[in-house]
Amino acid sequence: MIDEMRTKYRQVRREVYERATKPVVASDRCHTDNQLRLQERVEAVCNRANLSHWSAATNEARHALWNHLWTKNRYAGIRAQIATNEIAQLTALFDNYSWFCEPGWNIESKGHTVQSAGVLARSFLERTGQFANIQTVGNIPKLQKIVSVARRFKRYFDDYPNAAAIDFVTRSLRSDDTWAVHDQLMESGYTADLTALHFMMDTGFQVIKPDVVISRLFLDWGWLHHAIPSLPDDVTRADLLGKGEFGTRYLYTKPTIYKPVINLARTIVQGVEAGDLTADIGWVTTNPIREFDIFVVKAGQLPEKEYGIERRLYP
Repeated sequence: MIDEMRTKYRQVRREVYERATKPVVASDRCHTDNQLRLQERVEAVCNRANLSHWSAATNEARHALWNHLWTKNRYAGIRAQIATNEIAQLTALFDNYSWFCEPGWNIESKGHTVQSAGVLARSFLERTGQFANIQTVGNIPKLQKIVSVARRFKRYFDDYPNAAAIDFVTRSLRSDDTWAVHDQLMESGYTADLTALHFMMDTGFQVIKPDVVISRLFLDWGWLHHAIPSLPDDVTRADLLGKGEFGTRYLYTKPTIYKPVINLARTIVQGVEAGDLTADIGWVTTNPIREFDIFVVKAGQLPEKEYGIERRLYP
């Protein structure tokens, strides 16, 4: 069964490279351009997902890690293309984590209703002042998480000026102690399971982010039942969203679902030879687990021009 999954993964990877990049309006040149864009983007993301990049006790390493922390927050729960556009406009401002320590970012709320907010927080939510021409996503809990984590981030390095950037995440834990690191990250203000996994994946921990796209495809391909043998045969896509017959029992954001998915993804990529992947499309990265996540997501996700993806292969 695992060998069949590896064969399927290789097929999906070829399909994404060959078919998902094919322009809706036919043009051989545009198709080639899209394939090159996909390769460059995948290689860049996979190369960046390396824990050694965050091992220095420098401002450069800390600011680079902070960029990962806040941008993963922006991707949570919205279309990738919308988040990508917003992040491109916010980076020059949000990359300065010390800024969020200013009183203007204070914000108190009840659910999604603001109780009180400083001038900067209101400006962001209302798209006024320096945010007037930026298409911000005014999600109050998401903004509160950024402010909270930024303040903890600054306080940590004020207290431990000689600490490596990644120490904010791992503290005294080993980097391969995946779920302990995940718990520590959640305690640091990253209170959404999958958002924390997204951050961990993009910084080099050996995980994927099993979002609704990946969870749905794992279900459709029969992989989810292999990962979770006790899963009822009649679990549906709706159940993964908490909207089916089983209520929230098999919600894709629950650890009982996403942990087996991550473990299975690791098993699949461990047995796929880099030489075979190179033969399939002409190239491969040195980060198998990160590459796996990208190709599976791009197979089932809506088009995203930054990756050269124009077609959704698995609706």
